[in-house]
Amino acid sequence: STASPTQSPFNAWKDFLEKAKEEERKKLQDCPITCPAGPRGDGGPPGPSGAPGKNVAKSDVIAIIREVFEEYFTATEKCGLCVKKNHTSVNVFAYVTKKAQDHLLSNKASIAVIPSAFHMELQYATVVDHGSRKLLIHYVQPSHRGAFVRGNGVDVQKGLFIAPYSAIYRFSAMVHLHHSLTSSTVLNKNEHVIAYICLDFSCTRNRSIKFVSGISPNSRQFTLYADGILYVEAGHTVGIYVENVSGHPITVQTRSSFSGHLVGA
Repeated sequence: STASPTQSPFNAWKDFLEKAKEEERKKLQDCPITCPAGPRGDGGPPGPSGAPGKNVAKSDVIAIIREVFEEYFTATEKCGLCVKKNHTSVNVFAYVTKKAQDHLLSNKASIAVIPSAFHMELQYATVVDHGSRKLLIHYVQPSHRGAFVRGNGVDVQKGLFIAPYSAIYRFSAMVHLHHSLTSSTVLNKNEHVIAYICLDFSCTRNRSIKFVSGISPNSRQFTLYADGILYVEAGHTVGIYVENVSGHPITVQTRSSFSGHLVGA
């Protein structure tokens, strides 16, 4: 088209540009916030790998997550914080904890696998006569939470761990004792009780772990705790002995425990 006789071609071109800009501004103003986004561009190159992280126990990670959320809920007093999942409200605390558990279970490569471990408890009370030493037998593998067993190296009836591998093992014995002494009982000097963790029925030095405790008539119940490491060859046995170096019988109570696990070659 030709310019108006009263308007120069230059001014006509400026008017055309201004109208074009005005129309563009109207389009932007009329577009609501919910306008669809444009096509997604290509992703950038991957960044460098980070340093390897520390091996953290699953229980430690879950404990940290629980602590963080408990602090948040305590500070805000809003325990109703929820997310929507499949049209159902889910508590964030339980939801994230479950997610963390699933993630750690799916990433087992970072969690050390222990091929041999056990925990068992004494089934019957056992009397140890004065001046005698007795091997504790007749255990059960408890089913309550926290109990565990890895491998098949335990003979619960004989009270023995039979090493499946030649390796270094860590053992623990928790021996609960009871005596019937009264406050008027006169004890001889150096009366005591010893708990041994013995290798191949031998409780000599370098082949056993031991814990020694004196006897007091003021405390009828007490506990011996022996803990340590032994090198055990495959097929050899480990068991708990209680030696009563006193003039009175002592009873080993039920729920006394024997546990251990493979440490390394």
